Amino acid sequence: MGLNEITSRISNHASGAFGYLLKGYKSNVYKSLGGMQNMSQKFEALKEKLNNADLSEAKEVLVQAKEAYDDGKIDETEKKELMDSAKSLIAKKGIGGLF
Repeated sequence: MGLNEITSRISNHASGAFGYLLKGYKSNVYKSLGGMQNMSQKFEALKEKLNNADLSEAKEVLVQAKEAYDDGKIDETEKKELMDSAKSLIAKKGIGGLF
């Protein structure tokens, strides 16, 4: 076996192993991106629900935002944004109901 043949075999094995690792990496990246997309979808759905929410729906979004965060469906920043928006809406609707 000559040096060229040895180098070729090493190269083939290395590229095969690298390809396998890269395939696993890509799979994990796609899974992560899919998870991020699901997180984003849940956040957008709750945010949209707040756009047309009455007082009871705003309170419901508070609960749903906490549950979604606990379930890993939204991140902490999204939870904070939803809760702040819901609390603000509750304050406006609650005060508006007094007049």
